[in-house]
Amino acid sequence: MEEKMQILLDRIKFQKDHYNYFEDAKLTKIKISKQENSWQIFIEKEKVLPIEILEELENQKYTVAPNVTQITINYTIKEQNLEEFQKLYSYVLEEVKEKLKPPVMFKKSLIVEDSKLVLVANNKLEEEKLNNVVEEINQIYHRLGLLSEIPVILKEGHKVTD
Repeated sequence: MEEKMQILLDRIKFQKDHYNYFEDAKLTKIKISKQENSWQIFIEKEKVLPIEILEELENQKYTVAPNVTQITINYTIKEQNLEEFQKLYSYVLEEVKEKLKPPVMFKKSLIVEDSKLVLVANNKLEEEKLNNVVEEINQIYHRLGLLSEIPVILKEGHKVTD
């Protein structure tokens, strides 16, 4: 593991038995804004992190600088595996749940179609709700390392299966 990455994980008291998820990671930079009292941490990795590791990192990140009001972690992911990004959808949905009610109605809306991720709406109401949050969903996915944009498409009567 890169030394700077290990120092960051040590400083945030990340679980040592999860360090293996960062073997291929590089801490590329940390941008500090004293004016906004914020940090932006940039991490480069080969593959997407599993949800539980992302959540642990998000929950622990403020231990590195407890007085900072905003810490954002931005990932650059080299392997753009859409199925792996799709697995993060429940994490992303949790981030926008206040704006997308009821979120359970949309838990299977993100699919891989024609080599891209798309949000499928089954009717006009769902389409409108998804269009209201698609920009934020894209911002979160870009922060997680997805390079492409996720569009909303209407497929009336379309049911996504398990």
